[in-house]
Amino acid sequence: MISVRNFARVLLIATSSTGYCFGQKAKEWRAADVAVKTIWADSVTPGNVYREYPRPQMVRKGNWTNLNGLWQIAFSDTSAQEPSRYTKEILVPFPVESALSGIKEKLSPNQFLWYRRKFRHSFQNTDKVLLHFGAVDYKAWVFINGKEVGMHEGGYTSFSFDISKYLVKGDNDIVVKVYDPTNIGKGPHGKQVLTPGNIYYTASSGIWQTVWVETVPENFINSYTIKSRVDVGTVECSVKSPEDGVVEVIIKDGNSVVARGRGKSNQQIRIPLVSPKLWWPDAPFLYTLSIKLIGNHKTKDSVSGYFGFREVSIAKDASGISRIFLNNKYIFNHGVLDQGFWPEGLYTAPTASAMEFDVKAIKQMGYNTIRKHIKVEPELWYYYADKLGLLVWQDMVNPNQGLPEGAKAAFEKQSVEIVHQLYNHPSIIMWVVFNERWGQFDQKRVCDMIRSNDPTRIINGHSGEYLYVDNKLRESSKEPYTGSDVTDVHSYPFPKLGMKLEGKAQVCGEYGGTGVSITGHQWDDLKGWGYIQASVRDLKLKYSAMIDSVKRLESEGLSGSIYTEPFDVEGEENGLMTYDRKVIKIHPAELWEINRKLTGEGTQSPFTSVLGSVTYDADIEAKKYEVLSRLYENGRKDSVLLRQLTLRAFRDSNWVKARQLTGEYLSIIRDPYSVGNLTFLVFVTVSVKDPGFNVFLNNTQQINATLGANYAEGMIRRWVYRSEIKPVIDAGHSDSLESMIPVISNKYGVVGAEKLYGELMMYYFGKKNWEKFGKYYSLYYQTAITRSEYHINNISWPVVEHIEDPLVLQTALVTMKYNIDKFSQDNPYDADTYAGILFKIGMKNDAIRWAEKAVKLSNNQAQFVTNRDKLRLGQKTW
Repeated sequence: MISVRNFARVLLIATSSTGYCFGQKAKEWRAADVAVKTIWADSVTPGNVYREYPRPQMVRKGNWTNLNGLWQIAFSDTSAQEPSRYTKEILVPFPVESALSGIKEKLSPNQFLWYRRKFRHSFQNTDKVLLHFGAVDYKAWVFINGKEVGMHEGGYTSFSFDISKYLVKGDNDIVVKVYDPTNIGKGPHGKQVLTPGNIYYTASSGIWQTVWVETVPENFINSYTIKSRVDVGTVECSVKSPEDGVVEVIIKDGNSVVARGRGKSNQQIRIPLVSPKLWWPDAPFLYTLSIKLIGNHKTKDSVSGYFGFREVSIAKDASGISRIFLNNKYIFNHGVLDQGFWPEGLYTAPTASAMEFDVKAIKQMGYNTIRKHIKVEPELWYYYADKLGLLVWQDMVNPNQGLPEGAKAAFEKQSVEIVHQLYNHPSIIMWVVFNERWGQFDQKRVCDMIRSNDPTRIINGHSGEYLYVDNKLRESSKEPYTGSDVTDVHSYPFPKLGMKLEGKAQVCGEYGGTGVSITGHQWDDLKGWGYIQASVRDLKLKYSAMIDSVKRLESEGLSGSIYTEPFDVEGEENGLMTYDRKVIKIHPAELWEINRKLTGEGTQSPFTSVLGSVTYDADIEAKKYEVLSRLYENGRKDSVLLRQLTLRAFRDSNWVKARQLTGEYLSIIRDPYSVGNLTFLVFVTVSVKDPGFNVFLNNTQQINATLGANYAEGMIRRWVYRSEIKPVIDAGHSDSLESMIPVISNKYGVVGAEKLYGELMMYYFGKKNWEKFGKYYSLYYQTAITRSEYHINNISWPVVEHIEDPLVLQTALVTMKYNIDKFSQDNPYDADTYAGILFKIGMKNDAIRWAEKAVKLSNNQAQFVTNRDKLRLGQKTW
């Protein structure tokens, strides 16, 4: 068995043999600020960032150079060539949007991101030199000494280039050009979006895994696959090399050789194992693997690795129920939905130790399964899962959900790359192809494609094809779970048993989602959410009830369940631990005991090793509030304290206290018009009585300069409606709204009156009082033309149908023209409405011209042709 300590030593040896890394200027780098961070963040420096050999299943103890560290970067338009100057430094391998990159800037879809650095690497003229990238999101062009050596597309898989012929002795220049449109592009992007919120998160663009260079011989071990055959006690190994050669495979248990195999590269070698030790979550035994490529009776190349001897299948239990089997034995897959995001590094964990902590923490909470959700991790993560004994459901990464041209091909190609890259990891037992219809297509064919590339694992064709929220099904399917080995239902908050189909195991791929906010440990203290909300004290009871439901469902046929989720992710506060991994929301020992209902594994919780250092307190929020209140009473009134107390009062619906504290907060902040402060004011303002309302009412220009055109007016209208207009409507007194005009106008000015005019316009539209409708249409659009709350074309068509007042018609003419120019130049319906208004005010030639435009825009649809012909005859079209 390869021990944690021994393999760590292997990695250390490999690390210590790195070559010279040019230009590391640690004193000039600092991480950007971030709302919360883990305990590992402050230990990261350019000199120590990810020094581990990045490929634990194929360690080559030769000459290699780690290129992590400081690189120069620059942004450019996508039409530009390489910049002449690189003005900033980034810490690789952290995404450019992350705090640990030192940059923390967005990359837009119309930009390239350029990386540059120099490096030295010793090599002989007979050697090949390979440049490896763990992952670059999304598309990367690589240049060595000014010459392009290759391009790779796909943000989740590794790639390499032979750069031998481009190198010179001494310093070499490397440039990487990156394009990453994130969710705007065609390619797989997962949960990354350009505008994060809710269940979608900050993008991770550029280099986000280790970059390194290594020397190999002319004929070398390029890769290998290893397949366990538990039933017959053999291992099948295939070693790939550029040219055929003799291969020797040595399998060890500790220091003892237990099996050998010899054959040719690029062919399968079958190796018998006597009394093999099986890999199982309780006993994740790993054999050591040594592979040699031999030529002329000499070892030309060698790599070391490991494998776990195990086999996974779907089979029937004694009751005839299709279940998930490991090594021909049923095992309930009790897991969590792990998304792999970090507050300071986004897609990239701050250190390898942090990455290992996550896997250990999940294991020590009492789970035996991780669903790695719509992300592919670095190889080290899977090594930790292999050695600690976690079953992994590996998601493919969803494409653009709109499936633009090229999206399907990109998804298929990159999914196959994922399968090949991760093939040898014993922890991975299942490939999850689609999730909740996100970019779903050709399900059976795609599942069969994945299966043909790896027939050894379970295919979960569509996790959450049936999605229930509050016990209501979102959408059914004509051919549910076609191509899949399992039927996978998502159900929030409580779990549910999916449909029973012959030969398919039943699993619940997501449930839970209980949001628990912990003050001081939030990515965004205004936007935290969960499918349901609870306190720390309540969470244990809710979670225990969910596990009881899972246990009952297991007796009815459920083979696996995945709880959402182990860690908070940005504003999504469904985690059992906070985003910074500092607070756990159920006591570890109690969580372990609850989970034992499903796993039944072990007699004592091992939580003290990593979870013992994590804070747990059932009354953590109450105690924090008590401390904050005492500080306030003792005279401390800084903005951080006042903000926290205001939010607590707001969430407790203590409106009087919230208003008082908001007022105090406003009186001391230096920059009331910053995005952060204005967003806070929007959050704590619910009516015209709140201090934030007057800030918006009296400072619209400054606020719009920060938050965008008409943002302030939009919020003012919302608050006026909620405080003044809605109560009258709810009381059934809409007929008295007109009498409120003087009061609303006097108190809230043009914007307040505008909101009331809009409500009156809609009220009289419903009453079919066209005279009053026209009056308030005109009054509303005299000020609201640039910020209409209503679909302008839809609300303007009744003017064409029913209004003769020339002033109203003139307002409609101006309003529709503005709408067409700004938003709907290619919409035939808008052109048709505009033609109708022109006709009514006597501009018949112009009306006919716009009617002809509507015909052209509609590709000669009959209704627009008819309307044009009527106008030519001087007839109305309504």
